[in-house]
Amino acid sequence: MPTTSSTFPGPDLSNVTRDKDFWFEDGNIVIIATDLRRNSYLCPTAFRLHKSVLARHAGALDDMLLADSYIGDPLRDDMDGCPMFRLPDSRHEFRCVLHAIYDGPNYSEAGKPLPFSTAAGLVRLGYKYNIGSAHELGMKRLDSAFGKHSTWKLAVGRSEPVSKKSWSTESLSVGDWDPIIAVNLFRTIDAQEKLLAALYMCTELDNGRLLTGTTRVDGLVEKLCAEDLARCLDAREHLAARCTTYIVDTLTLPSRADCRKKKSCDLRLKEIKPLVYTQEGRQSLGATRCGVVGPIYPKWSQDTKLCETCRAFLADRELQFQKTLWRTLPLIMDMTTILGWDNLFPD
Repeated sequence: MPTTSSTFPGPDLSNVTRDKDFWFEDGNIVIIATDLRRNSYLCPTAFRLHKSVLARHAGALDDMLLADSYIGDPLRDDMDGCPMFRLPDSRHEFRCVLHAIYDGPNYSEAGKPLPFSTAAGLVRLGYKYNIGSAHELGMKRLDSAFGKHSTWKLAVGRSEPVSKKSWSTESLSVGDWDPIIAVNLFRTIDAQEKLLAALYMCTELDNGRLLTGTTRVDGLVEKLCAEDLARCLDAREHLAARCTTYIVDTLTLPSRADCRKKKSCDLRLKEIKPLVYTQEGRQSLGATRCGVVGPIYPKWSQDTKLCETCRAFLADRELQFQKTLWRTLPLIMDMTTILGWDNLFPD
């Protein structure tokens, strides 16, 4: 059962802020939450809620608040005639969970991306306090970006790395460095396939960010553990080596017997070869990444300098190479305990 921290500092009630959305005049319990940055407990946020609602939707939280050991907490105070309890959780994430509890389906507008920080908060506290509705809503949104099938589509369909800018699916808006937070979240809830997908995304981040981590909306700094950092760096090196070998092998292939424009096709491959080794060259080809599962040259099938037969062959060859990398990702990321990854490979 989740517990509160007995060493969590007592709130400064002179600076308390009543939450504008969750301060119900007929509420009968007050819960205090803060940001997680240093000294943020000096400006706490108060939520006046209903015990009956918490009991119905958040049983673990309700049990914790009603526990004899917690009711007898000498640091506990009353506020506006209601018993007041302090949670060692982010007010941002607690507010997200309250929206899921009180607003239900109306909280998440269909067809509108939910911010990653909101989805992560729903999952984190939903898991911690056994709030099924919050956990389910958050996981559904996270699956649109970190599910195996969705991550595959992002990997082969995007030419820019995740470190270049924020990006969105139909259900989730993801910030530049959110994959780091996602890795730690999926480790906490033991979501192995999503963890693997998030670790793969981290291989695209620059070294500085991987080492220093990123700051959550609530102020907490998140970093990869040493083992996961090593996984990402080793996997990046492995992927780069595999991609280099693929490029050399592909661009030095002898002409196919059924090639319709042998001289033209050979010349085009010679033109492409030096371009794939530099950032500027890859940009001119429409691909900005190398050393990942994503496309090395995404326009094989549209390159009119190649004959139709060669275009089809080279496009299929690259797709099969990407699929091979994806199938073996658990081995590349040193997460071989994940079962069935290759058996459930997306079509």
